[in-house]
Amino acid sequence: MQQSFSAKRPNGFTFIEVSVVIAIFAIFAALGLPLASNMYEDFMLVSERDQLLSVMRKARNMSIINKNSSDHGVHIASDSLTVFEGLSYAARDQDKDEEFPRFSSVNTVGPQEVVFQVFSGRTTSTSFSLSNSTKTIKVFINEEGNIDW
Repeated sequence: MQQSFSAKRPNGFTFIEVSVVIAIFAIFAALGLPLASNMYEDFMLVSERDQLLSVMRKARNMSIINKNSSDHGVHIASDSLTVFEGLSYAARDQDKDEEFPRFSSVNTVGPQEVVFQVFSGRTTSTSFSLSNSTKTIKVFINEEGNIDW
């Protein structure tokens, strides 16, 4: 009778195998993190543009339908957009304000307020630049109140 002894290999992974897999994941994370960050910044910029367009259209529509027989406008602050009723932000009725938060990482260059005339929705022709650390988006409003980007 012959007995054979064989060395059994233990179940599981070796330290080197685990280290290689962790290194591969670390490389993918290092390459993907800046890309994900840029995508998030682009998302915030486009989202801010869409919100500005929506709020502007809301104020214009409220003027056109003659809500409360008054002009309506949008005030742009660093942390919020405010739809107001009245000839100007300073002369508004604060009880009728609607405020919308903004992303603090998106900078806006342009006038602080836009007022749309009752019935016609007309306003002063103007433009805005929305920017983050990498991109800039322009928004245009013509004298008839049409908004384009």
